[in-house]
Amino acid sequence: MTTLGSVIDELKRRIVDSNVDDALFNVTCMAADLLGCRNSEVFLMRDKEVDSSFVEKIEKMVERRCKNEPLQYILGEWSFLDFDVIVGPEALIPRPETEDVFEDAANLIKSNIIPVFGADFSFADVGTGTGVLGISVARKFTESRGTLVDISEKALFLANKNLKRFPGLADRVLLRQGDLLSGFDFESLSFVISNPPYIDAHDMGCLMPEVRCYEPHLALYGGEDGLDLIRKLIIQSAKVLKAGGILIFEHGHGQQEKILELFSSDDWLIPQGKNDLSGRERYVYAQKKGFLLQDA
Repeated sequence: MTTLGSVIDELKRRIVDSNVDDALFNVTCMAADLLGCRNSEVFLMRDKEVDSSFVEKIEKMVERRCKNEPLQYILGEWSFLDFDVIVGPEALIPRPETEDVFEDAANLIKSNIIPVFGADFSFADVGTGTGVLGISVARKFTESRGTLVDISEKALFLANKNLKRFPGLADRVLLRQGDLLSGFDFESLSFVISNPPYIDAHDMGCLMPEVRCYEPHLALYGGEDGLDLIRKLIIQSAKVLKAGGILIFEHGHGQQEKILELFSSDDWLIPQGKNDLSGRERYVYAQKKGFLLQDA
C-alpha cells in the first residue's frame, strides 16, 4: 500500500537534494492541488492510500520543481489578496509586496480620487501582466472604469483569462496592447497604477534561477540602472493624468531616492516614497498639480 505520507516524504527528499527551498511546503501544495483540498488538510491525510495515477502526476510536478520551475507555474494558479489568479510564464508571478501597493492605492483612491473625480473615475494598470492590480481596483471600486495595458500580447491574453473570472468586470475594464501610456489621450485618466520592469543590468544576473530562467525578462529588465521604464512612465503620466490625478508604482530596492528626483516640480506635488510591511523601500506615489494631496 502506498500512503500519501510516504509519497510526500520521498518527494520532499528529492526536492531537498535539488537545493530547492521549502521542500515540504512545495510538496504539500502539489498534493493539495491534486487532491482538491487545503494545505492544512494534507497533514491529516498522511495515512490515505493513493493510487499510481496520483503518484505519477505529483512526481512529474516535483521533477519540474527540481529544475527550479516556480511552484506557481506548476500549479497554474496563485492567490493575490482574496482571489486566485491564473499564472504562467507569460507574466510575472504576483508577489505579496504588491498587495501592500494596492492597499495604499485603495486608500489614495478613497481620500483623493473619488472626492474629486467621482466613483466612476478612470484608471490604467500599466504593465498589467496577470491583471491583478487593475482587477483589484475594479473589484473594490465598483463604478470605476479601467484599462489594463501591457506591451506583451501573451500577458494580455492571461490578464483576459483572469478578468473573465469576475462576471460583469469586462463591461468596465478594457485590455490594451501598448508601450506604457503611449496613445492615451491628454488628461484622460484620474489614476495610474503600475508594477513596471525595474531590475538593473547587474541584478539581472543575480536573480534566483526561478526568476531568471522562467519569468519573462520583458517584465523584469528596466535598463542599465533599472529606471528606463520608470522615467518614461513619469513623463507620460504627467500628460495623461488630469489635474489632481495620482500615479503610484512599485520599484526596486535602493532606487527610491533617484526616483523621487525624477518628478518635475512643474508637473507634480511633492512625491512620496513608501516602504512595504517588511520595511523595504517599495513604491512611490505622486499627485499631478491641481489639488492638495491627502496622505494614504
